[in-house]
Amino acid sequence: MDPSRKPQVSTRHTHRRVLKESISGHAIKRIAIGYAVKPKGINGEVVIEPLTDDLNRFNDLMDVSLEREGNAPRKLRITSWRPDKPGILVKFEGIDNPEDAAAEIAKGYLTIPQEEVPDLPEGTFYVFQL
Repeated sequence: MDPSRKPQVSTRHTHRRVLKESISGHAIKRIAIGYAVKPKGINGEVVIEPLTDDLNRFNDLMDVSLEREGNAPRKLRITSWRPDKPGILVKFEGIDNPEDAAAEIAKGYLTIPQEEVPDLPEGTFYVFQL
């Protein structure tokens, strides 16, 4: 990298979180890509505040972990998603009504392993890399 060039930082979401999960004594960093705000509608969809600059990343995303304070991480499968201002609506496998969505999903972070975070252009960094 050219020393006279200042690095760029992706700071759209300054509240990005790096969560740690311990498997077999090894800490694995997990990156929050969305925050589950609340249920919406009667089919168990959840309003997600994206913590990513590119919503298209959800097109290829199927499996995430849900991190909620006071609870063990929970694996979830995304069955569908769609834009819904100001965020997105996500449907999870096995969550079929607003009561389950509120009790099991809302107020949690959707996370992925750090290895699944897309590469950025040279000279650009994620907040967690600083």
